[in-house]
Amino acid sequence: MESQMPEGNASVWGSVTSVIKRDWKTIPNILSYFRLLLIPVIVYLYVGLGEYRLAAVFVVISGVSDVADGIIARHFNMVSDFGKVLDPAADKLTQIAMFICLSMRYSLALVLVVIIVLKEFTMFIMGLMVYKRLGDVHSARWFGKAATFIVILTSFVLILFPDLSSGVATSLLILSVAAVTLSFILYFFYYLDLLRNGTERK
Repeated sequence: MESQMPEGNASVWGSVTSVIKRDWKTIPNILSYFRLLLIPVIVYLYVGLGEYRLAAVFVVISGVSDVADGIIARHFNMVSDFGKVLDPAADKLTQIAMFICLSMRYSLALVLVVIIVLKEFTMFIMGLMVYKRLGDVHSARWFGKAATFIVILTSFVLILFPDLSSGVATSLLILSVAAVTLSFILYFFYYLDLLRNGTERK
């Protein structure tokens, strides 16, 4: 006898696949794919070749494409549910890859990787719960964007200046850990509000 997916899960999965089929070819989403493709390039330049400055250039290119992604999506009304998931996923995978590279020089970078992974896993699960209940994907909040900016700036500086003093490097990493942790806490309660009340708190 063939196993069947529970009706509720089948409905959610059907909605997800239809959203992906509809939105995967938009320009903002193509820019997100581009950022994903840059990840192995950055890793290879940093770890394989030791080309720190060139790796930093690609970090900037990734960041610029991220900004362009958002501008195009809003200006040309190309905001999509798939993009709301893909865009932050590309950001976080880029951040994780960069800080895994940096952990070879700075042990505190690995702590940041663990926090980012824990945060994103929790937000993914809660996001699915919200989508199943409300049928809506919520985009990044201001505190998430602020944390992302701090993390990207930290990674750029540490990649571009490999001989930076340990005190400055540690301070930047501590700032990033604090920003991501605060963002994690705020997102947790944001999604909890959505699950409890069915709407975000004004």
